[in-house]
Amino acid sequence: MRSRICTRWRPPVIHRDLKSRNILLNKAMHAKLTDFGISRERLDQTMTAGMGTSLWMAPEVMLGERYDVKADMFSFGVVLSELDVHTLPYAQEKKRSLDSGGRALADATLLQRVAEGTVRVEFSEGNASFITELGCACVSVDPSQRPSAAEALFPGPTKMYSIYSTYLGDQCGGIPYGVYVAKDDNCSNISCSPAFTAEARAVNANMVTSECSTDYVQAMRDKFADSPYLLQVYYADEDCTDLAMALVYPATGTCVGAYNESDSLYVVATLHKNSSALVQQYLDRSCTSKKLCMTESVDKDAIERHLCDAHRVRWFSSNDVDTNTENHSALSSSSDSATRLSTNGVLEIALGCFALAATVLVLVLAVMRRTRRHPTDMCELKTSMSSQKSVVSLGRSGLWNDDVITAKRILRSKMLLPAARDKLPRVNEFLAEAKTTASLDHPHIVSFVGVAWDSFSDLCVVLEYMDGGELRALLDKFLESKHPVGFDRQKVTIALQVCHALAYLHSLTPSIIHRDLKSRNILLGSNMEAKLADFGISRERLDRTMTAGVGTSLWMAPEVMLGERYDEKADMFSFGVVLSELDVHTLPYEKVKKQNPDSNGREMASSTLLQKVALGAVKVEFSGTCPKAMAELGRACISIDPTKRPSAAEALYKLQIVLKWNLR
Repeated sequence: MRSRICTRWRPPVIHRDLKSRNILLNKAMHAKLTDFGISRERLDQTMTAGMGTSLWMAPEVMLGERYDVKADMFSFGVVLSELDVHTLPYAQEKKRSLDSGGRALADATLLQRVAEGTVRVEFSEGNASFITELGCACVSVDPSQRPSAAEALFPGPTKMYSIYSTYLGDQCGGIPYGVYVAKDDNCSNISCSPAFTAEARAVNANMVTSECSTDYVQAMRDKFADSPYLLQVYYADEDCTDLAMALVYPATGTCVGAYNESDSLYVVATLHKNSSALVQQYLDRSCTSKKLCMTESVDKDAIERHLCDAHRVRWFSSNDVDTNTENHSALSSSSDSATRLSTNGVLEIALGCFALAATVLVLVLAVMRRTRRHPTDMCELKTSMSSQKSVVSLGRSGLWNDDVITAKRILRSKMLLPAARDKLPRVNEFLAEAKTTASLDHPHIVSFVGVAWDSFSDLCVVLEYMDGGELRALLDKFLESKHPVGFDRQKVTIALQVCHALAYLHSLTPSIIHRDLKSRNILLGSNMEAKLADFGISRERLDRTMTAGVGTSLWMAPEVMLGERYDEKADMFSFGVVLSELDVHTLPYEKVKKQNPDSNGREMASSTLLQKVALGAVKVEFSGTCPKAMAELGRACISIDPTKRPSAAEALYKLQIVLKWNLR
């Protein structure tokens, strides 16, 4: 396949969509490249059209920057990873980096990390080292560090490594007490012989073998067969790509080393049940605490993911190698799970029912509180879902319906999506949203009315109905009617009311972060009174900061896009985006997307847009007719640095000043 992208052509053609689905095989397993739908002759020096399928796309293409033939080489590196581990690109990273709701990493966050180089495709440890090195070179963030197709096709000389294995006794059989690896282009095999450090002795009880290999990791592992071990790979560079040396020890938790203390240090390597590990080095063969020389430890995540730590070390263990053992374990667990299925199922249902009962209790208490305040508002609520006809909106976690009517009050209902009704986590999420809404009591937050259900999964949450509809619908009407842009008293009042709701949420203990503030989640009454709705992904801020990348992308704060820690200031970024919507009426970044088309005249790709937003290169706009104080507030809210954004209370004060003095 490499030869297909190496063929000389003038001008060179960049495929721009190289991926496993565009590589076809015949019966003889000969590969051919296909699908040139977005290929392009490179007539100009570089290009900027952001094409290609995102998971295979080079960072410079994602960011809408100029690129050349090296963009194909990045995609080739991703394909090498697919050939190696068989999964779609970054599949393991998405599973490992779950948000607080147990969902896989958001695509926007993943692509941002890829563009920054903090996430890369994976290669297995069983590869020949030069294949892994080629793949890693191809997916370098810097295009100049990637090989050309010719260099990938005809790589330089293969690196050789010397693997030294040391044994206790006068033989070289069984499990070594230590294995050492170093780069050695002049490597030679050495049969069992006394250690190099051994002096002339009557008895040599420290024997060494040396062998050559291009794949030092597998060679080291082979020495231990089914025995537990810990492997440390030390690197000369911070990126953990240039090998300095590697060491592997038996993970027996006992003191191992040479017969004579002058021949080696002594090591106790321990692989704990929770998959963390510890290596302790001693100066004496009894491994007493007084002679402790050095201690190194690693947690489960670092050892399972083979992370490059601050000391330029990657860790491996016997737990992640033996595929036969893994397969055997998988078969055993599958047969065991069949016998445990009914017990686990009953337990899961019991826990779910307990969660439902606890949530319903909270909801009932909330209803009682509200009915004391409005005793005539609550009437009998039909629980038949079939009576609810007109679905007017689809939210993240449910369907909105406006046909639920009581004698005294028009209500709005939200039902669990049909596809999610048999999934316990989604049911619990839906109940959590209801619980959050029920716990809130503010004039600018949509009121909770009640909850109804026909069965455990057939749930309906009933909320106050806002007959003015979504703010987004009003702004769309303004666009159609060419309503003047800028802020009038009505728009600032809407912003003020939304800010009141945010100030309330952020003042609670623990504070609540809405995490999905946008114009569609701001509802209006017939008198244009604004209320905040849809707490489907809101979260109590029990911890200091959070990292779950949720929210709708166009309103999302950069730190949330990047999967970094965030706090209430993430809501303030979204509020700044809403201020822009109120001002110019369009969806966020609409003008930027139209004014920055690709070379084919298409709008800027969403992935490119989000990358630029996260980097601060693109911001929402404010009109020239916008009052200076409103523009300043909006721009402060959308600062890349969260500490530069105002709090909800500060924004509330500024809006009150604007209403009092600027819009009389």
